[in-house]
Amino acid sequence: MWTRKILRKKKKYWEFIFLVMGSLDTCMIVNGLRSISNIMGSLDTCMIVNGLRSISNTAHFRGTAIVTSDTDFDTQRQELLQYYPHATVSNIKLINKCTEDVTVDGWPSIGANGGTFSPSGPMVPTNPFSQAGTRLSYWYTSAEDSTYSVIELNLSKAERGSYFGPNTEIGHISFSDYDGFSIASQLKAMNRDGSPACLDSGMKTTYLPPTKQVDGTFACPYSLKPIHNSLCASSDYKKTNQVIKDHSWAWNPDYSWTKDYFTSEQTRPNGGNTAAVNYWCEDRVCENLPTYPQPVGALIYCFSDIIDTVEITFCPSNEGSFFEN
Repeated sequence: MWTRKILRKKKKYWEFIFLVMGSLDTCMIVNGLRSISNIMGSLDTCMIVNGLRSISNTAHFRGTAIVTSDTDFDTQRQELLQYYPHATVSNIKLINKCTEDVTVDGWPSIGANGGTFSPSGPMVPTNPFSQAGTRLSYWYTSAEDSTYSVIELNLSKAERGSYFGPNTEIGHISFSDYDGFSIASQLKAMNRDGSPACLDSGMKTTYLPPTKQVDGTFACPYSLKPIHNSLCASSDYKKTNQVIKDHSWAWNPDYSWTKDYFTSEQTRPNGGNTAAVNYWCEDRVCENLPTYPQPVGALIYCFSDIIDTVEITFCPSNEGSFFEN
């Protein structure tokens, strides 16, 4: 039964917030003149059960703090659910800690051993795998054909209105390394003060660097096959790739790095696990069942529709869970 209807003004929009106080509650926000049908199709819902929130299985759900009372609503406004399908990134910083120069498709090469680049405009990718705009592709500048690597942005150029860059939207990102990887990377979404911008604010892999051969070519440092211009890939997509699972980490709101999964219960679907950052096997056939769903993705539960900085590091540190912030 509907028992409260709260009207708030945010920026130039009116947000209608409906709180349902039954045993299984749903809350929705209608921004501007969007219709309920559009909300149900592209935005998302949240559920409150006995004071604890669980999430629906929709692809673009966003959320943060538990809201169970007027006090929560008034004092935790900065952590209330945000119903923007994707956050906009104000600034991007790329850092290369590899011993080789790295190229991010669509931007200039970044020098080895600490080189940085902060783009002023969208990328203009040339690699066929990048041109849809749904991924950030990168490789050793000297070995594009063998060290291809990717961060899934999961938002196309058509959906975003441009390629990814400063002041554009970023999707609900992930690694999909079962299908091939070469170079480890880290992505963190941060507020202006460097604090995590989301409940699922970052992800990282800590693979060994590609093995450089005498002839200058590179090889996978693990017993994995090369595929799709990448050095390492699973031999059986239906089985867990333990190398990937052993070297994937999630960045949490308390600045901690945890292996494979985020700590926030907000990312846990009913009957499943908290969200992971990497696909270590094919999603449809491995560790993702209707009876035990396994979400994969980051930057879904952000505190604002604006992320001040996305920082991407290539060949980041790999000192267990005690990573640098």
